[in-house]
Amino acid sequence: MNKRLILAATAGALAMHLPAQAQHIDVLAQVMNGQLVTGAANYDNNTWLVGQRVFKRQFFSNFRTPDPGFTTLATGNPLLEPGVQGLAASTNLFLDIVPSTIDGQSANFWWWDGVDPDDDGFTLDDVAFGLAPAGVTWEVLDEDFTKHIADGSDTMVPGAFIQEAFDDGDVHNHLVLQLADNDGDSQTSPPQGVYLVAMVLQADGFDTSEPFFFVHRTSGLSNEPRDIAADWVNANYDALVSEPLEGDFNLDGLVDAADYTVWRDGLGAEFVNEDYDLWRNNYGAQAPASNAPPAAAGVPEPTSAGVLLTLAFAAAACRPMARNARR
Repeated sequence: MNKRLILAATAGALAMHLPAQAQHIDVLAQVMNGQLVTGAANYDNNTWLVGQRVFKRQFFSNFRTPDPGFTTLATGNPLLEPGVQGLAASTNLFLDIVPSTIDGQSANFWWWDGVDPDDDGFTLDDVAFGLAPAGVTWEVLDEDFTKHIADGSDTMVPGAFIQEAFDDGDVHNHLVLQLADNDGDSQTSPPQGVYLVAMVLQADGFDTSEPFFFVHRTSGLSNEPRDIAADWVNANYDALVSEPLEGDFNLDGLVDAADYTVWRDGLGAEFVNEDYDLWRNNYGAQAPASNAPPAAAGVPEPTSAGVLLTLAFAAAACRPMARNARR
């Protein structure tokens, strides 16, 4: 059987396990000014609008899903907005899983338990993505049945083949996405929660797309935590796609004196002398979404910090003596 037919049959079989979705929205993959762009291919209301970069769906009870799919309309299709083009015939469309940045840390795969800590209704402040649980991976089975695995590390996972464009430039395909806990025990499964992955589109002859995000909940959660997580990703998009701050050794989104302390205490084990230059050269830098106060002007030298620390201890030692003298 043709590979494309087999993959379509696999996706169809998976879909039988899932309750009807409220909307059928695929990733719209088009071209503007020579660059691949993403948007929403909404099959329910027949709209095809570029600009969407966050897509929310759910895994089945077996932690697999074929959604969302990927759609490209041919150049000249009247449903497309002005200036939006399709792919050339036979263009191979790929996706790369790429790291994103949260709280100064970079990873290709994130997880949030989806719990409302105050039980008072979800808000953006409740969203707390962190590194994926140990051993859990996000996997993409591409058009060629090659598995591409995001493991929570700070590495790109390249080359997942989506589809070759048809003669008119159209693309429509659903890959298989799945979670795995990799513990060898068929009786266990990945933790329930909301899972987050960033990707980019690639094709020869076009500039790579800006990152877009998949926000998927597991079957044991309602849509509410997933939806607020998607809102959080939209609100923090610029920070998520920014590079981690060099010199931010305590990962609080700010390069300040506290990072020098982390460097000093970890020198020889976690850090090397050259890391001090990263800290010094970036002192005062702040991540886009950081709520930390700006660092004070001026970079404290190691010798100055040592002197200040010595003076602080001396002052602390003298204060009790002064109080005793007044008694």
